[in-house]
Amino acid sequence: MAAKHLNRIGLLAALACAVVVSFQASAKVELNGKLGPTTRYERKMLRQGNDLYSQKRYAEAEVAYRKAIAFNSKSELGRYNLALSLLNQTKASEGANADSIVAQADRLFAEVTQMSHDPKLLSRAYYNRGNIAFKAEDYRKAIDMYKDCLRRDSHNEHARENLRLAQLKLKEQQDKNQGGGGGGGGSDDQNKDQNKDQNKDQNKDQNQNQDQNKDQNQNKEQNQDRQQAQPQQGGSSEQILNAVDEKEKATQQRVNMQQARQQERNRTRNKW
Repeated sequence: MAAKHLNRIGLLAALACAVVVSFQASAKVELNGKLGPTTRYERKMLRQGNDLYSQKRYAEAEVAYRKAIAFNSKSELGRYNLALSLLNQTKASEGANADSIVAQADRLFAEVTQMSHDPKLLSRAYYNRGNIAFKAEDYRKAIDMYKDCLRRDSHNEHARENLRLAQLKLKEQQDKNQGGGGGGGGSDDQNKDQNKDQNKDQNKDQNQNQDQNKDQNQNKEQNQDRQQAQPQQGGSSEQILNAVDEKEKATQQRVNMQQARQQERNRTRNKW
């Protein structure tokens, strides 16, 4: 059942199940309290467009609907049926041209939703906008459109089923983006290469840290050696001079002792 509806949406369900409506009463325009001639011409063009549409002569139907809108710029039915005729012509178009036609149809449906007060017409316009968004994989927008459709027509089972499909598609899309880190994921080989590069960078950083620690230890040892080999810095100049005097006194005392011993040895030799 789900696959069947996915296929229908993939071909723009608006083309397959949309009905050309002609609620002539809702298309009347009052001019000075009377029905003006432009309204009769508008209705004539709508009927002509509907006949051509039923014969699948969509390009000719488009011309008739545009004439109806030209005579009544507020024609809701003219816009709605024109959008349907445009969507049916996308089958013969490709690439950017087809995208442009679909975008134009979506704008027409949007205009209908802004100007119409007819619940049935509003429901169908929102439904077709939902299908267009689904085709473009804009599932969040599609969900909003289907919900708006159901608010106007709670019995639209196609919209209800398409809403569930759009919600599932949105969930899959979000899971895929989260799994791929926002970049659409990657192959196993790419992930392996990324892990290798990360491990290589981590090992390189670790080696650099070890070398830095080694250099720091060497510098620390050298500083300790310097501190042991060199006199302590700091203190006042008077303290430094006193220390020098003490060293000189100690040196002089050693020299005096050595001289006294030498003299004693000399006296001992003279006695012999």
